[in-house]
Amino acid sequence: MQYRAVIIEDEDAAIAELQDMLQSSIADNSLVIVGEANTVDSSYALVMKEQPDIIFSDIDFKEGIKNGLTLIKDLLKEVNDKRLSPFEVIFVTGYRQHLINALRLSAADYLIKSEYIEEDIKNAFNKACQKIVTRRELAEYIKNLEEILNNIRFRGGLGSSICIPNKDKGIDFVKISAIVYFETGKNIPHSCIKGYFSDREPYYFAFSLNKIEEQLGKCSEYFIRFESETSVNIETQNGVKTIPSKSTYLVNIENILTITYPNQQCYIGFKYMENGKMDNRKIALPKDKTKKEKLLEQINNKKRPPTVFS
Repeated sequence: MQYRAVIIEDEDAAIAELQDMLQSSIADNSLVIVGEANTVDSSYALVMKEQPDIIFSDIDFKEGIKNGLTLIKDLLKEVNDKRLSPFEVIFVTGYRQHLINALRLSAADYLIKSEYIEEDIKNAFNKACQKIVTRRELAEYIKNLEEILNNIRFRGGLGSSICIPNKDKGIDFVKISAIVYFETGKNIPHSCIKGYFSDREPYYFAFSLNKIEEQLGKCSEYFIRFESETSVNIETQNGVKTIPSKSTYLVNIENILTITYPNQQCYIGFKYMENGKMDNRKIALPKDKTKKEKLLEQINNKKRPPTVFS
């Protein structure tokens, strides 16, 4: 990950020294300096324009209108009020007496000019990066919690989300409108289902269709559940053997694109994401006439008529 930084310093020699030290101590291109400012006014303009991840700031300025502590305090308030991207600050100063006030501003680090070495710069940068990562993870966690709460409060719309386990043993928040269908059966690992989506790759996860329907709540009325039998070719010592294979599907009616009738068999067709692109898939409805007609009636009642080919 690359972090963007600005330097606020009113001495050209100090800027040059800091830049050289940053370049030599952080050599993996993870930091890019996007600007420097040497006055209070230019500092405001620079930070508002660039919205950096990290600010390296002096404290005592020659112009004497404000010091770096007041400047950073005002910038933090401005960023918060305008809901801009927050930043971390590393103070680089010639005096020790400002340390307590710097910590009150939650500074990532406090370096003394003419004393800090490359290792100090590297450690300060790593501290700032860790704070940024932690803050972003917390923001994502809060966002996910808010999504859960909104889903609980406003469940019933296809725009809401459900949470399902992902392959990394975490959870994913999936918009109901992005669900194409879920499948379980002979070709799926035991106690697993496979999900197909319009906005992410399909994957297996340890869940049941009943649990999915519970999560869908009122939105389950937009889904149909049925069992379908297909044929699977198995290689044996005596050649290829065709055996029946049953699968159970939970299908989002809104994502059915086509209904086709080749060889007197009825198929519903979809598009879903796989290998980074949208792919086509069709599923056979039950051969039983009564079950098939009931499912077709559900589809036509819940969805605008899909394209039908004979």
